[in-house]
Amino acid sequence: MSCTTRFMNLEWQHHHWRTRVASAEVLEGQDSDMWGRPVFREYVRCDKRKVCDSCGAVRHEKSCICEIAHAEECPPYLAWRAESHKAAK
Repeated sequence: MSCTTRFMNLEWQHHHWRTRVASAEVLEGQDSDMWGRPVFREYVRCDKRKVCDSCGAVRHEKSCICEIAHAEECPPYLAWRAESHKAAK
């Protein structure tokens, strides 16, 4: 399906962008507590891109890192995780 709209001699594109996770991984990082001792925490790193629902065009790609608790509330990450677990079965 095309996102190009034509009217008379005019032509323009109207996409329906949705953020999707291309890949994700859990990383362990080292922080310091208030006394300078090392504290190890887990983070989620995602590669996200904006994809058009209609034609599949990709507009913007970025990477982000967040804590596990924040990732458990991120709709694109949860959709990717559900999709990847379904494909693994």
